[in-house]
Amino acid sequence: MTSGSELAQAIASVDAATTSAELMQATAALVRCKHMGAIPKLLEVIGFNNPALAGIAFSGLVALGPEAAPQILDRLDPQNYGARAWSVRALAEIADSCALDALIEALCNDIGPSVRRAAAKGLGNLRLRGTAMEISSQRQRCVHALNHGTHDSEWVVRYSCCASLERLLSTGAFEDQAIQSLRERTGRTERVKVVRLRASKALQRLKAG
Repeated sequence: MTSGSELAQAIASVDAATTSAELMQATAALVRCKHMGAIPKLLEVIGFNNPALAGIAFSGLVALGPEAAPQILDRLDPQNYGARAWSVRALAEIADSCALDALIEALCNDIGPSVRRAAAKGLGNLRLRGTAMEISSQRQRCVHALNHGTHDSEWVVRYSCCASLERLLSTGAFEDQAIQSLRERTGRTERVKVVRLRASKALQRLKAG
């Protein structure tokens, strides 16, 4: 296990980096620490507007698993769209149900299409926890948010919502409104062919077409 002094040294190396190459190497070394104390610095790095660098930090956050989710939630950046998109992607990959409220908020209200898209994916993958009644309630909230997302102005968000609705409906009771949302995406009101095809595939797989 990485010691506190090793973690501090890895963080200091990130701070001391003067070139993009040095920063990527230092961030990769910080990721290899696999230490919860690295999360604040990884989230800082994600906001540097460097996709390759953000990808390294993102992989480190995801590797830390569900225990990382609360810290990521506490540090969602309302000002930095890029950082927020990567953070929501990390929450979607970690798939812990503690992110449910944040993912619903992101899908329904975030101004960033990539944030909404990541949130839609996350809502279809969450590992829901609790009593049977609690899980049912959480699932209904996911479905309701995804129904809303099928009317999003961006086709990539609508596409992700169709895929996530399929995943959710394949693991439990059908929701009439969700099936209707998918059917609407197959009709002429949906301008983008790939979304129509994805919704049709979902209905076929669910045997609800």
